[in-house]
Amino acid sequence: MPEIKPFRGIRYDQDKIVGDLSLVTTPPYDCISEEQQERYYQRSPYNIIRIILGKECPGDNEARNKYTRAADALKEWMTSGLLKRDEEPALYLYEQEYTLLNGTKKTRWGFICLVKLEKADFHEQTFEGPKADRLKLMQATGANTSQVFALYQDPDDRIGKAIRTRKLTHSLYDLSTDDGIKHRLWAITDQDVVKTVSEIMKDKRLTIADGHHRYETALNYRQLKQDSAASWSGQEGANFTMIYLSNAYDEGMTILPAHRIIPGPLNFDPAQIKKRIEQFFEIKPFDQREEMLKEMELGMAGGLHLFGLYLGGSEYFSLSLRESPESMKGIMPADKSKAFQELDVSILHYLLIDHILGQLTLPDRLGLPDRLGPPDRLGPPGRLGSPEDKSLKIEYSADPAQAIQIAGKTKGLVFFLNPTRIEEVMKIARGGERMPQKSTYFYPKILTGLVMNLIDGRMSIR
Repeated sequence: MPEIKPFRGIRYDQDKIVGDLSLVTTPPYDCISEEQQERYYQRSPYNIIRIILGKECPGDNEARNKYTRAADALKEWMTSGLLKRDEEPALYLYEQEYTLLNGTKKTRWGFICLVKLEKADFHEQTFEGPKADRLKLMQATGANTSQVFALYQDPDDRIGKAIRTRKLTHSLYDLSTDDGIKHRLWAITDQDVVKTVSEIMKDKRLTIADGHHRYETALNYRQLKQDSAASWSGQEGANFTMIYLSNAYDEGMTILPAHRIIPGPLNFDPAQIKKRIEQFFEIKPFDQREEMLKEMELGMAGGLHLFGLYLGGSEYFSLSLRESPESMKGIMPADKSKAFQELDVSILHYLLIDHILGQLTLPDRLGLPDRLGPPDRLGPPGRLGSPEDKSLKIEYSADPAQAIQIAGKTKGLVFFLNPTRIEEVMKIARGGERMPQKSTYFYPKILTGLVMNLIDGRMSIR
């Protein structure tokens, strides 16, 4: 039973920003490479990058580091009026218009609010390093500097209808980012609307889509605050965190696939892998990438486990699984549920990569992502970056053309897969399991810098 409430957001004063708001906003911190970090630094001295992902400097120590600099920037920008706190508590309605690679245009709606911390359904693993990093930032700033992204199920769109019954007047922000996505933000302060939305949300169940580390960090921060408090009512600021909530049934909800690129040079003949794959899959050749992708799309619509394979040149193949994943004892994990075993991404990694490729290549070349370290930082939507762990030797891209280009440079190969369905995400999360790494790429990402929250209603004092 999620308890939500409006809050007085911290936002940029556009009148004090030289140029468009896109100059000071960024994707989520874990989607930003070092090169992108530098680019955002250069865009504006007031870019949110200085708070969410500051640079490390020579001589940094416990007293002076990227976290303290983030806190100083937040305090300075608020003192100068560059950042201002809204007068009234609000739910912040957030709309994103975007176009997929195939030209399909979509619009996703959601709203940003405070949500009382409680048990939530996760579908991804978390790691101690990212959580420790985000906790240091939260302790230094006393703020939620970016949103967690969570899903709720509202098939009748009662919440959306409640919000949109009131005519949306002038938006707070209306901007377009480099990737062509249009972002709009409104403040919903009408108490009747806020009350209605809060009541409808009480019987919902939240599933974290993005920001698993941020959510667990908020839980850890609350525990630290509670441990050091003389008394605790349960309504303190640390009991809530800032979340972007969106309806899982929203027509604008998109999950992109992260195609797997195995860089070359490969130490086996491509004919070998086809021979091994034929033990489990029906293989169909294609001359064109688009023909293969269309076959995969049709297979997904028909409920098949159908993958794509690129072996260089104009060698494209569709791979249709012959048997059920449950019948593959010794290959698929016996301790996982049927729902987990039937995920395309599970079949891809346990069967195609770990079992088939793993016996053809060097033992330390490949491994299941869920056995490895923290997830890598992803590039802009449609251009996912390479793992920071260079020993992994698996790269990712949501763009089939880019995946082929990357593989072609080293004479590698590409496994293509269909996107994970939203129903599969919800089922795995509610069953208490975690999906293999890079199973989902919710698109588009939420823009960071639109609104922030002071956890205790005031700046952290150091």
